[in-house]
Amino acid sequence: MMSLTPFRVPFAGHTLVGDIAPCGDAAPLLILHGAGQASRERFRPIREDFWSQGLASVAFDLIGHGDTGGVLHQSSLISRTQQACAVIEALSLPQPLAILAASMGAYTAVKLLEHYAVDRLVLMVPAMYTA
Repeated sequence: MMSLTPFRVPFAGHTLVGDIAPCGDAAPLLILHGAGQASRERFRPIREDFWSQGLASVAFDLIGHGDTGGVLHQSSLISRTQQACAVIEALSLPQPLAILAASMGAYTAVKLLEHYAVDRLVLMVPAMYTA
């Protein structure tokens, strides 16, 4: 069974809550959830499968979601990218990054390309809000 290591990252008066599923020395896959009722928990089954195959992962709840809490409508697309950057920096995730993202998280993943080297990018039902 996958073992999770929780983490908390301060961000703009909130605390971003997430976890790491470490797997040996493997660089973790960053997972970004979508909007609405989504949270990192939606990805637990696929993370379990990845972990069983030797792939580590990192996931966290954006402001307004899951264990992070807060109010979704008070978070912007820019803030979501900044939240992801805060987690990447706080955890010192190695680059190039590998990212799996859904919906609104996919938009955030694409914006992360402006800040980090990414060599693996999987977007599921991406929500693209601007050209």
